[in-house]
Amino acid sequence: AMGFAGGWRALNIVLVVALGLQEPPTPRPGQRYEHNVDYYGNDLDHTVQPSPIACHAHCSSLPFCVGFTFQHFTDDAGRSDRRNSLGHCYTKLSTGGRRDAKPSQNLLSFTLPSARRSPLSPYRPAVVVRAHNTTESGAARIAGWAADMQSSSVPFWVSVDVTMGRGKEAVLRILKAADKLGVEIRIHSYTESEMLNAYPKLAYARHRLPRGEEDIPGPNGDRSLAWGYHSEAIGLFHRDEGTTNDYTHLWVFEVGCRL
Repeated sequence: AMGFAGGWRALNIVLVVALGLQEPPTPRPGQRYEHNVDYYGNDLDHTVQPSPIACHAHCSSLPFCVGFTFQHFTDDAGRSDRRNSLGHCYTKLSTGGRRDAKPSQNLLSFTLPSARRSPLSPYRPAVVVRAHNTTESGAARIAGWAADMQSSSVPFWVSVDVTMGRGKEAVLRILKAADKLGVEIRIHSYTESEMLNAYPKLAYARHRLPRGEEDIPGPNGDRSLAWGYHSEAIGLFHRDEGTTNDYTHLWVFEVGCRL
C-alpha cells in the first residue's frame, strides 16, 4: 500500500519468565479467580506466563487492561497443575464476553478492581473534516458542527487540498461561516506537490489510472492528484499537525464535493 496502512497487527506470543521480581498481586479477600470461565474476545495481548498470578501481574501493568483469561498448559493426558504450570495469558480490554467453559479447557478468569488497573494513557482527540469544493451552504453546515462541539474543547479541523483555486475558495467560505458563528475552525491545507514529496510512488499511480489524464487533472483541469487520495491526505495531517499537537485519536469525516 502506498498510504498509511490501517488495520490490526498480528500479536506475537511472548514467553515471560519472572525471576527476582516483586511478588505479584493476588486477589483481595472476597475476590476469587473464576475457574471454568472464559472472557471470550476483546483481547489486548497474548503472552505465555508461568502462572495465573504472573498473568494477573502482567494485566495490572498494562494500560486499558481490565481483566484476563488464563489457560493452563496440559500434558498428553489433559492434566495440568493449576498452581504452577505455564499457560496462555489473554489480557482483556473488556470482560463483556464472559461465558462458561468446560473443565477440560483448563480456563480461569479474573476482573481487576479499578484500583488495581494501570492508569489510562491521556486521551487527546481531534476532529478532522476532509472537504473539497465546499459550497456556502456546506461551509455553514461544517461551521455548525464546530459550534456543536465547542463545549467539548476538542480541536476541530478542516483539511483541504488547495492545489487548485477551488480549494482555496472553499477555505475562505469555511472561515467566513465559522466567523459568522463565532467558532474556531483550524485549517490544514496541502497541495499535490506536498503529497508527492511525502508519497513519491503516487507519481507512478497517476499513469496507472484507468483513463489517465481524463481522471486527473480531469476534463476541466480542476482535479489534483491530492484530490483522489484520502488516506495519504490523513497521513499529511498526522505529519503536519497530529504529532505536533500530540493527538492520540483522530475522528475523520469525509464530506461530498458539493456539500
